[in-house]
Amino acid sequence: MFNTTNSDAAQVLLSRYHVRYVYVGDLERAYYASAGIAKFGSAPALFRPVYDVDGVTIYEFLPEAARQGRTQAVAPEGSMIQ
Repeated sequence: MFNTTNSDAAQVLLSRYHVRYVYVGDLERAYYASAGIAKFGSAPALFRPVYDVDGVTIYEFLPEAARQGRTQAVAPEGSMIQ
């Protein structure tokens, strides 16, 4: 899931295992391909950053947004990302 650059393939795996959040920190960056990690930041309709501090980013997986064809995710009020 981390190594693939294909957002659709990642979406299938995340949906299958009912994943809601993806944690990306130093360990993930050390062990997985940077191109695979980059997909989380480049697909806002699927992955909304909800936390980004000191090299740790947590993305919320948004499968409903992708199914509905939204092109941009909007952060909810009170989220850590401004």
